[in-house]
Amino acid sequence: MTSRLLQEPRAATQGARLAAFAAPAMPMAVINLSLAVYLPPFYATQSGIGLAVIGFVFMAVRLGDLVFDPLLGIAIDRTSTSIGRFRPWMLAGIPVAMIGSWLAYFPPQDVGVAYLVGALSAVFIGYSLVTVTQFSWAAVLGEDSNSRSRAYGAIQGAATLGMLLIMAVLPMVTAYLPGDRNLAVHAMGLFILVVTPLTVIMATTRVAEPQRAVLTHVPSFGRAVLDYGKALACPPVARVMACTVLTALASGVTSSLLLFFAPTKGFTAAQANLLLLIYFVGAFASSRAWAPIAFRFGKERVLIGICLFVAAVKLTVFALPNGAFYLASGGQVVLGACYSGTMIMLKSIVGDAADDVKQRLDEDFTGRLYAVYSSLTKASIAVSVGVIFFILQAIGYAPKAGNLNSPEALQNLQLSFVLIPAALFVAGALAIVRYGRTSHTDRGATVPREVQS
Repeated sequence: MTSRLLQEPRAATQGARLAAFAAPAMPMAVINLSLAVYLPPFYATQSGIGLAVIGFVFMAVRLGDLVFDPLLGIAIDRTSTSIGRFRPWMLAGIPVAMIGSWLAYFPPQDVGVAYLVGALSAVFIGYSLVTVTQFSWAAVLGEDSNSRSRAYGAIQGAATLGMLLIMAVLPMVTAYLPGDRNLAVHAMGLFILVVTPLTVIMATTRVAEPQRAVLTHVPSFGRAVLDYGKALACPPVARVMACTVLTALASGVTSSLLLFFAPTKGFTAAQANLLLLIYFVGAFASSRAWAPIAFRFGKERVLIGICLFVAAVKLTVFALPNGAFYLASGGQVVLGACYSGTMIMLKSIVGDAADDVKQRLDEDFTGRLYAVYSSLTKASIAVSVGVIFFILQAIGYAPKAGNLNSPEALQNLQLSFVLIPAALFVAGALAIVRYGRTSHTDRGATVPREVQS
């Protein structure tokens, strides 16, 4: 696929215009955060739907992205309008995301399964319309790879900023208005409703569209499946993808249980939100420290070390005294840094695996392998929500009762929060331990700058 920019190609990836282009990632990141951490517990306590059903609905609707996103990509490639190829789809995301956010974040009392499915579907479709279009647009935004790297780096920066902003606001909101248990979810919904149209309109009016790209070759579905099968059968690819699934499952379980677990250790809702903010600060602050560490020890060794270290830190939660906020804050900084390191190492190792595949099959699979990596991450987090809610129901935990649950149910909740992620991280380390490459010598363990962003 080739494209020629209509006007000002360099200006689009510099300064204020680049910031405007990246801005829609802010509300989209808040959607992603709330879907993983806040909305499942919200519906578990505010609706009459069973835990297992809520988990299944979140999982099933999220897995629908794996069908919708590729179809949206095909539609974008075939679009040609008077306002461009990308603008119509990103603008279409405004009403869909706003309607979905209003339904999902401000539901009436005692909603049913059909309402939840419809609300989540609208949120996910709106999210995909904005993010898939933004990623596709960014790929042709500049004249060279450096311009594209700046665009993707700005998008990641805007997403992190969005999460930090909302996490900074939530503790203050819940502290000054403690009577409303649903205030955090309502605040996120209001942020999405206000910021989404502002940022999307800013992006679509401030940045020039490239000329419509023409697809020169569209492989058949059968050929595409066969090609994916060949690449995924390569041992380095299989191992890094297995590690991706296991670590994403661990992160999804932790996110889904955090707001249930925090009260069992004596933390208020405001403190739980602040701990999550501290986690993201740790991740953001440490992102540039991992490249020299990888260069010194090798990416695979660093990833194995992170997985085993996180598993060990998880086990120390059993010894955490009730209400020990400062001690928990230190742990969150460390875990946030480890999360950042895990993501950077995995993305970089996927690039190494793509080099191996190219040598074996004499074909470049870099883009497709990163697509598989992204899809597996989304699917794993979705599955973790569904499975963990089924487990909560099986162990007898009732979200509406909170700490009034039986001692056995609270103990089982703590065991699930600690042991399941710890076991998954250990399994992730084992998956990558025989990866078969030594990035320290083969690629100098150089983590690309755009991966660090």
